[in-house]
Amino acid sequence: MAIDPAKNNAFQKKIYLEIALATFLGTLATNIVNISLPAISSYFRIDTGLVTWVSIIYLLVLCSTIVVFGKMADIRGAKKIFLAGFAVFTIASLLCGLSLNIYMLIASRALQAVGAAMSIAVGPALIATLLPPESRGKGMGYLSTSNAVGIALGPAIGGYLTTYLSWRAIFFINIPICIFAIILGMKVIPELPGTEAGEKLDLTGATLLIASLAGAAFAMNMAGKMGFESLFVIGSVLIFLIFGFAFFFREKRTKEPLIDLGMLRNGCFSFANMASMMSMLIFAGAMFVMPFYLQVLRGYSANIAGLILMAPPVVMMLLAPYAGSYADKHGTIKICIVASILAAVSFVLLHTIDEATPLSLVVVYTVLMGMSITLFVSPNMSFIMGNCPMQYRGIGSSLTMGIRYLGSMIGVASFGAVYAAHLPMAVSSSTHISGHLSPEASTALAGAFHSSFFLGIVFSVLMIVFTVLSRNGPCVRCKLQKTEADQLSAKLSDGQEEAA
Repeated sequence: MAIDPAKNNAFQKKIYLEIALATFLGTLATNIVNISLPAISSYFRIDTGLVTWVSIIYLLVLCSTIVVFGKMADIRGAKKIFLAGFAVFTIASLLCGLSLNIYMLIASRALQAVGAAMSIAVGPALIATLLPPESRGKGMGYLSTSNAVGIALGPAIGGYLTTYLSWRAIFFINIPICIFAIILGMKVIPELPGTEAGEKLDLTGATLLIASLAGAAFAMNMAGKMGFESLFVIGSVLIFLIFGFAFFFREKRTKEPLIDLGMLRNGCFSFANMASMMSMLIFAGAMFVMPFYLQVLRGYSANIAGLILMAPPVVMMLLAPYAGSYADKHGTIKICIVASILAAVSFVLLHTIDEATPLSLVVVYTVLMGMSITLFVSPNMSFIMGNCPMQYRGIGSSLTMGIRYLGSMIGVASFGAVYAAHLPMAVSSSTHISGHLSPEASTALAGAFHSSFFLGIVFSVLMIVFTVLSRNGPCVRCKLQKTEADQLSAKLSDGQEEAA
């Protein structure tokens, strides 16, 4: 008797591991580099402005290409794109570690982001396709866990390797993990057919989308440094708008669009994705300003501040699988609404912190924030993929992941901009007096953090609104979705029988 892979526990665990590795590497590559930038800057004898592009180019390329690879997965097959992503990531990591100059390193990081986009785009789609509905939330929970692990371990691993080996080691460490993932994926992931052979990728639409998102990424990353009145920033915004409108105009008229805009009329899919964006926005924004709070206002060293900030992702790592399992058993609506409310509460509490707040309370507030995001993300992603027709799961998966990364970028940019706007110039000149900030500087800094966390309250409320709308809005589902799911399950079973 053939074993249906979707019901086999050993098969499910291997799929969990494979998807987790893709998400972990993509997140690790984002977080492991930042702490090594001073060493890279010193090695190549370049200024801070140029070395920051080692980080910026990764997020820019990742956000700009992830949707394209989701569509390619729908056409060519998810397994091919997923494993090709690991291969590209492996080669790019090797080139990063062997870089002879900063320009080679930046170009290699762009290639590394392409590989990450290929694998990350397909991950949720593989979970939704290969696992039964009663295990989907658990799978998304493992995906969230691996994301939290990458956030928690990135700075620690990067700091250790850079200090005791070399900055090049932060790239070489990816290679054995990628090779293991490729071997495992080739064995465990069944062949998943794409769409009709005659369907083609909308290269013009892809180019317009990449150009538009690149303009947005440039604007968000450079506005804080160059100012919103900068011609470069204004030009980037115009590129985003012009190419964005051109993209939507084309997608409405082409026979084979990159993104079927009908998906966006699915209230469940669209509103749940907006809620997902808000969740990543507030988390990324908070994790961006918290190091400034701990080091500048409270006077903790970088390594101690790093240890304190490990608390939220560690709790997220432990809690994520249970959140997904709960959603599988009891549904997603209650846990997502409760999580959204907890997020708002956590930012109300963070809005009150200043230099006199006990550190224990600060840790509790940040952990509560991390818990709320964890309780929300995996059930919400399970809901999104459950409302995405099977023939669109590749593009739906990549669109969802792209929206999450876009939310992270907006979070860092918006929280950072509010913090900087409310930070008087006097603070920079009012330096530490006997190791402490002056009372005036402390008050000004506390006000800057209060304004930043108030922004978190606003976006948390929007997260609640979008969550409620996603569960009560019109859901446009594909009538053939269940039939297609049954057909795919039969194909997988037949494949197992032939293998036996």
